[in-house]
Amino acid sequence: ANVIALRVVESEDAMTAEFGRRRDLVADRLAKMDLITFSRPKGAFYVMVNVSGTKQTAAQVASELLDYGVAVVPWDEIGSFGQGFIRLSYANSYENLEKAMNRMHRYFADKAAAL
Repeated sequence: ANVIALRVVESEDAMTAEFGRRRDLVADRLAKMDLITFSRPKGAFYVMVNVSGTKQTAAQVASELLDYGVAVVPWDEIGSFGQGFIRLSYANSYENLEKAMNRMHRYFADKAAAL
């Protein structure tokens, strides 16, 4: 029983470390993007990104990000506290998150150049 418990703890530690690595990738890359702000998450598997700098609704940004191959959730429909925010999950593989961050960087750079 002690061996099983130790394996569970080691597995949880590895999972926590991996999600920390994914969070750091997403947060570090978001910090370099134009037109957005966010708070670095401390315990969730997602980041709330303020996209009001684009001068568009979160739903519009989410729709356009789909054209770039990135799926996010617009938070506009949740209520007034969600206005201007998209929710980006980092519960995906590190490799897929790298691709998503590259695509988002390109999207926000294109958007900034057009403003």
